[in-house]
Amino acid sequence: MHIQKFLFLLLVILVLTGCNSNQEINELKTQIISLDKKIEQDKLEYDEVNSELLKIKSEKSKLEKDLEITETEITRLESKITENEESYSQLELEVLGAGDNSLWYIIKEVDNYYQTITIIGYDVDGINEDFSEITINGNGQGELFKAKVLGSIFDFELVEVEWNSSKNELQEVRVLKKLDEVRNQDIIINTTLPEGIPGEKIKWRDMEGNEYEYVLGYDGYGFNGTIIWNK
Repeated sequence: MHIQKFLFLLLVILVLTGCNSNQEINELKTQIISLDKKIEQDKLEYDEVNSELLKIKSEKSKLEKDLEITETEITRLESKITENEESYSQLELEVLGAGDNSLWYIIKEVDNYYQTITIIGYDVDGINEDFSEITINGNGQGELFKAKVLGSIFDFELVEVEWNSSKNELQEVRVLKKLDEVRNQDIIINTTLPEGIPGEKIKWRDMEGNEYEYVLGYDGYGFNGTIIWNK
């Protein structure tokens, strides 16, 4: 069809221009045929590009649907994780009593997460099952530290500390809370437990006046079983 149209146009041009050379006519025919082939080739390439474009659009639409499904699944999993975290119970090593060279303890579930230590104090009366609870506030809130005291300890202090870069050590700033004697009690400290430089520590003395201290912080593992024996 393209060749016939161009031939017709060529004849019109020849009539109008008075061109009667066979050589010129043949050259024009050759050019027309070449142009027609070029047009056909361009059309084929256009069809291929258009087909590829349609394929890309289809894949894009599929990816968008897959992304919607993935985002929905992520939301569902995040919700599931939150539910699990809210219902998760911690295992805690609870020391019940102490003798001269032995401990009595159990592993139990606790509803709240505590960073915990057990302090073996003076005059431990066998197995202690019932503990009164003291709650004190530190410099923060939302995280709980528990010091479980068996027997008696003295001059218990919750102390604010800060890092002294010139001395390369923790320096005491002020005493936040002091208890003259703690016996068979759980001391719950509501504070913030950093994973980096700590901001608080606890101090106490035993019957002979020996001093002990423990820096408050998150250990990174959630181990609830540190024991300090200061008899």
